[in-house]
Amino acid sequence: MLFSINMNLQQLQTNLLSLIKLRQTDADMTDNYLKNVSVSDNIKFVRKNALWWRIIQIEKYCPLTSGLLKASEKFEIEIINFFKESNYSAFREEVGIQFLEFITAKNLNTLQQCVSEFELALIQLKTGKPIIYKKQWTFDPYPIIGSLLQNSFSADNLKSGFFEVSVSYKKKEELFSVREIKSNKKIAQI
Repeated sequence: MLFSINMNLQQLQTNLLSLIKLRQTDADMTDNYLKNVSVSDNIKFVRKNALWWRIIQIEKYCPLTSGLLKASEKFEIEIINFFKESNYSAFREEVGIQFLEFITAKNLNTLQQCVSEFELALIQLKTGKPIIYKKQWTFDPYPIIGSLLQNSFSADNLKSGFFEVSVSYKKKEELFSVREIKSNKKIAQI
């Protein structure tokens, strides 16, 4: 027999999925079959393909957040974290939303937070959800969004300021709006 007699087929499948997703298994790793599988080239190949598939899905569905994470060299790390930590759907639309919710919940940094929340709000608007998103950005959103859509984002695209970015189902025809906020506070020069 290939696997322990104490493990039924469902347990084996669950443990193999956990190995693919780099998660802890329910099995005792003294089980020779699972121990051998966990270090095999085959599991590495399956894991690499599963990760590649998620990258392809998320890049196409979440271009703004993906582009920003790539520019900061965090994209693959966050995909791996998502892969390990989330119970995600196999459907592209659902996994994209789940990834944006995952990134938004992490509070990585202000810009990544703003971009992921903004992109999530746009997707929710597109799917017909009654979304009202209003967020203050400390950078001009137009050069950021434009450069992310053209895969040319760099720190040169960051123009400081105070802007309110809105997405609302009540104003679907304008997709989103940006209003510059005049601040009486002096901004410390860095």
